[in-house]
Amino acid sequence: METYPKQRFVLLGDSSQHDPYIYEAVVNHFPRQVHAVYIRDIHAKNQQKVNDVLYKIEAAGVPCCFFKHSSEAIMHSRKLGLISGKTASVEIQDH
Repeated sequence: METYPKQRFVLLGDSSQHDPYIYEAVVNHFPRQVHAVYIRDIHAKNQQKVNDVLYKIEAAGVPCCFFKHSSEAIMHSRKLGLISGKTASVEIQDH
């Protein structure tokens, strides 16, 4: 991110381990470069902790999406203008 200071990034991870915490640190260091954070909810035990971290990220001005199904992330991405209505129209299989 230091190499491309004018580039914006979308961070995509899951709730199984450390992704939300790593992304929180990235947002703290590069708040203007992170366009959005997406975390797939795959570990129910971590839901409250992840929600707390995502709340802090959103408070820093970065939109977040904590989702179970890809369709939720697609809708969120469309609302932000990251993808158009024609993009990602293929049904995505969630595992």
